[in-house]
Amino acid sequence: MRKNFFIILFLIIAVSAFSQNLRDIQVFVPPVTASAEAEANGLRAGDIVFFYRQLSFEVVSQLYTLVRSQAASDYILKGTILLESETKARCIICNATKDEIQNHRQGKDGNHEFISQEINGNLHFFNTTGDISYYHTEIDIYSKVSEDSEKYAFVLELINTKTGKVIGSQHIFYNALDTSIAELLSIIVYNMLSGFPDIIRTNEWRNKWLYLEAAVLWLPSIYQGQEKSINWLNFGLKVLVDFHPVNFFSIATGFQFKQDWVVTGSGENKVDHRDLIMEIPFLIKFVFKPPANVLLEPYGGISINQSLIGRTKPALSSWFLGFQVGVKAGPGMITIDPRFAMDIGKSHLTELDTQYTRASIQIGIGYKYGFILRKNKKEY
Repeated sequence: MRKNFFIILFLIIAVSAFSQNLRDIQVFVPPVTASAEAEANGLRAGDIVFFYRQLSFEVVSQLYTLVRSQAASDYILKGTILLESETKARCIICNATKDEIQNHRQGKDGNHEFISQEINGNLHFFNTTGDISYYHTEIDIYSKVSEDSEKYAFVLELINTKTGKVIGSQHIFYNALDTSIAELLSIIVYNMLSGFPDIIRTNEWRNKWLYLEAAVLWLPSIYQGQEKSINWLNFGLKVLVDFHPVNFFSIATGFQFKQDWVVTGSGENKVDHRDLIMEIPFLIKFVFKPPANVLLEPYGGISINQSLIGRTKPALSSWFLGFQVGVKAGPGMITIDPRFAMDIGKSHLTELDTQYTRASIQIGIGYKYGFILRKNKKEY
């Protein structure tokens, strides 16, 4: 158990340090839609599936976090399939001069606008923001387009979830889907997302509905029976699920495994009685969020106790009081959790007709990660 204690403690520290370097931008990809005109023109249902799957794949492969709800996202990548004729007003810039592009760029108030167009068998990529030298960048991708049928336009918009503002858009004109479209879409997603800095989050990590916590424990214990013994080398592990129904209050439960080491006699008559105890704790916590990267949770509760080896018969239940401190580390928090616990009733040694009471000081060090934001409007 001691070896496992230090291994898990090392893993908690390593994972926390690594998580500091993760790109923490969350992107939501809603289902791709098509206009009525595009559907009436014979748009294949597979086109919608293709673009949706490809967008989702690109978000993940480019190391962003793909989320399943708009409320949990920082940006939205919204895809729509139209007929080329429905986008003529926006495509005129493809044939514009440098001065016209510059004026258009200035009029976009800093928005990221990208346009692609097939010219002489090659797809050309137009960036109308940033340095004007990027206004005409060729991409060596060939798109097989029939001259006798109207093209479709896949319109990709980048939306800031917090403001609802469209901050980037891109058109891909095509007739038949092939690998060139997938390659172009990859480049577009990269250009639209890579220019934005990582989100600096202040309070999201401590404003979740649900938390999962894992920790290693040090449990110096006092056993009081016919004789008194103190053991400083009890260790344990715990896994808890913490639910926050309101902002200032939470309830938690889970499993905890800890050593129990009772000593009877002394000298040559000294006998060690070692056991492994499983506890099922039920906690009630009060939650405090000071204006810093800290979460404070004083708590109390009871646990149900069960011996896993059978050398002791612990009291059926125990009560405890504790105070957990969470410090922001990566997307979650490192927790430090001192606790005092005492049995309700007597424990027994199964090999001897001996009763005793147990009390312990428990110090836990772990990592706690939250799921599902409490608020639709996130704080940065």
